[in-house]
Formats: sequence, structure tokens, C-alpha cells
Amino acid sequence: MAVFEVHGNTKHLLGTSIGWSKIMNFKTQLLQLLCCACLEPLVKAPRRPRFLRIKASPQSRGLNLNLKGVGIHVFSPLVTDSAIANAQNHISDKMWFRSCHGCGRRGTSEMFTSCPDCDAVLFCDAYCRDYSDHSKWCPYFKVYMETEETLGEFPLAFTNETTQRLYNVFKNRDFLMRHNIYNKGIWRRECKLLMVSLMAFGFGELDWPSVEPYGLSKEDAILKHPPQRSIPSLSRPLTDWACYYDYRGFDHDSPVAGVLHYALTLYRIIVHQLPLNYPAVFNKMKQEMFLCVHVIGAAKEADMWHSFLECARLLRPISLHICFIGNEISPDAHDSFKGEENLCVRCFSGLYHELQRYPMFPEGHIAVCFNAGLGAYGTYKKTVQHLMSTGMPSFCTDYCLASYEQSRKTVRVQRMAVLSEPMLNPFRSPFRMVFTDTDLPRYSNAILFNLLPYSATTAPMVFVPRSFCKNHSKQECTSEVYKLSLLPDDL
Repeated sequence: MAVFEVHGNTKHLLGTSIGWSKIMNFKTQLLQLLCCACLEPLVKAPRRPRFLRIKASPQSRGLNLNLKGVGIHVFSPLVTDSAIANAQNHISDKMWFRSCHGCGRRGTSEMFTSCPDCDAVLFCDAYCRDYSDHSKWCPYFKVYMETEETLGEFPLAFTNETTQRLYNVFKNRDFLMRHNIYNKGIWRRECKLLMVSLMAFGFGELDWPSVEPYGLSKEDAILKHPPQRSIPSLSRPLTDWACYYDYRGFDHDSPVAGVLHYALTLYRIIVHQLPLNYPAVFNKMKQEMFLCVHVIGAAKEADMWHSFLECARLLRPISLHICFIGNEISPDAHDSFKGEENLCVRCFSGLYHELQRYPMFPEGHIAVCFNAGLGAYGTYKKTVQHLMSTGMPSFCTDYCLASYEQSRKTVRVQRMAVLSEPMLNPFRSPFRMVFTDTDLPRYSNAILFNLLPYSATTAPMVFVPRSFCKNHSKQECTSEVYKLSLLPDDL
């Protein structure tokens, strides 16, 4: 027998029972190994697991193993991933685990303390805080935390709950259940505790009821039809969630913005960013009544295609074609087609720069990368280089200013491109994304910016718009942005 600690797709051997096999029965060996693993885990102090999966069925050895008394759920090899996900659904909020930013140790929230300077990062002890590389980022995280109030401001009634600092996956599940939208329609891709079981359906092939795709009776009835009122002109478009909700007749306590933010963010890019930065492309769209958008790095957006019908409706009579392109899209959905009203959608499985050789790949007018994270994915390098070589207008969003800054530094250091100054997206998601090791304010599609050709003369500074920070009046700064010191290249 052997016991492993599993981290993602990696297994670490913690011990074997070879020396005990002749003097202990099966049950004793198993319990001894479990105790050893709890007393000497891979990192840090002793702790117990929430789940134990036994590779060989205990019943085959005549063993009835029950560890619920010590808080451990035991699974046999026959138990599916979806069953484990369902078991997680019933774990109380107190069992939501945080993690140390330094060593990765996991545990309940009382085991960790925030950095006293920035209040953004969690550590399990002073050693991890002193010997991590956080000191380089700490002054920047401190400024990023100043944006917490601004990023959490929405003209929607329910956001007092969904923008809380500890709005974790269990609280999100409870919120969706109260609104009877948990695991309903398009919301299925927003139920994080169900993602293990939902991965059986590749992106682009998830089936959901077409009768009520939004799972909300009033909203589904409204969104089933185009707006009855006149379409806002391109010169005076809708500007935020309050305008959109009033225009469509939604109550301000409706959570429907949680699945419409991708579509409304695209609308924001087309009617605000495009004429501001690329007026020739914008005027051509109005003349030809046609726009083709390449959504790069798409995943769950391909399953939420119906929500993009709202973007198309707000652009009528312009015909909107969207190509969802991503390596995570199921090969079975490759070159699939969907359409309704003035919206046409196609899905392509693969990397954007490689699909350029595909003979049926349509030419695009603009490219959009939702939550791009250019600093996290190496595959984006060739894609960015291709976009810059073609001169296609390219827009990105990101979760927060910290992620934006990592992206800005990545493309600058590799001389691929430069990023425009970040803008707060009024159509960002109203649901906060809480990570286990930091409390930085993160929201899907929170920050808007566009990619520009690389220039060696571009000032390599960290830009934080003053309007993002609630205490900006207290800062000694005369410009519209904070110009922080240059980040070292080794960050």
C-alpha cells in the first residue's frame, strides 16, 4: 500500500506500508498510513484531508471503513468525479479552505493572516512572509487594494452581497440557489462547485434548455424577444448596468448581469472603444452594416453564445458575426454554427495563430480577448505577434489591475506590444472572484484596454487611474494617474 498527496494533476508519495505488510492487517496498514500522511504532509504543519479516495475497494477486503467521525469523506474508485463534486456542495462555508501565498499550505481561514502592509496577501506564518518574493509586489498590491471600493460599486441591489471580500464559492452557490438558478441554463458554467462534473461536456457542446436559458422567468420572457423600444443610437449608447436594466425593464435586484457581462462588455468595446481608437473601422461597420469579431481564448463563452444576442440586438440593423476561438473548445464543436436574428456564431477549436492556415477561417475586423491574462499563458505570444503584424484592432479585458500589470510587463519585456492605459469597465461582472491566497478585488471583465504596436520609447511605468482609488484625493499626485516606480524585470 502507498499513500499520495494530490495537487492538481501531480501526485506526491508520502509513504508505503511495505515494512508493515507481514505484521498488520489491511485496515491497520491503511489507518497507519493515513496517520503518517496527516502528521507529515508535504508542507507545513500536520492536518487532515477532507477527502480520501482508496484505489482498491475496501469492500473487496471485507473492510467497512467509516472516517466521518474525524471529518474525512472516504470514496472508492467507483465513485465518479461528479459524486465528489456533489459531496463538496454539502460542505459548510467554514470548510472553505484558504492557502498561504508563500508555501501553498491549505487550511481554514483562521490559520492565516494578511500582510500587515498591503492587506492583500495571506501567509501562514512570519517565515513565509519574510522569505517569499511578496516584498517586491507589496507596495503595488497596497495601491491595488485602494481600488476595492470602486470595483465593487454597482447600481444593482444584490451586489452588497456578491462584492464582499469573502464571497467564496459556497456563498456563490447559496446565492444562486436562493434565486433558483443554480445549475440552470447558461448559469451552469458559473456554478464553480459543479465544474468537475460539467467538464464531461467540452466547451462549446454543453446542452442547456432553450426554453429558459437564463433560468429566470421574467428575464427569460423579456430576453426572448428583441427590445420593443427604439435601439439606442451608436452616438448615444447605453453606458452602464443601470441604463441597460432600465432600458430592458429588469428589476435592479435581478442577477442576470452575472451571465450578460460578456455580451455587454463586447457592446461597450464596439460602441465606445472602437470609435475612440479606430474610427475608420467603426465607420466602415456603419457603412457596410456588418462586423466580424474574433473572440480569442474562448472557453465557456462558447456555451453562453445566446447571451451575445443582446449585444447584436443593441447594434441593429448591423449584422454581428462572432467567431469563438480557443484551445479549450471541444474538437467536436469545431466549425459549428449557430445563429438567431442578426447574430451568427461559429466555434473553432485550436490556437488562434495556428488556425490562420485553416481555409474556412473567416477574416475578422476586431479581436477581443476576455480576461486575457497575457502574463499567465505562454501560448499568447505568437497570437499577439500575429495580431500586431496584421494591425487588427485588438481589445482585452482582465480581472484586476494586478493581472493587467503582469500582462503589461510581459508584452513589454518580450517586445511584442504595449498596452493602453486601463479603463474601468462599467459592464464588468457584479460577482467578486475570491482567490484562496489573496484578497485582491477581482471581477470578470473588470478592466478594459487595447493592444498597441511595440514602441521602445513607451514609458515603462505602472499606471493606476486616480478614479480607481477611493482615497486618491489624499495622494500627492497632480496627474490623472499614479505613476509608480518601474517594476524590476525579475518580477
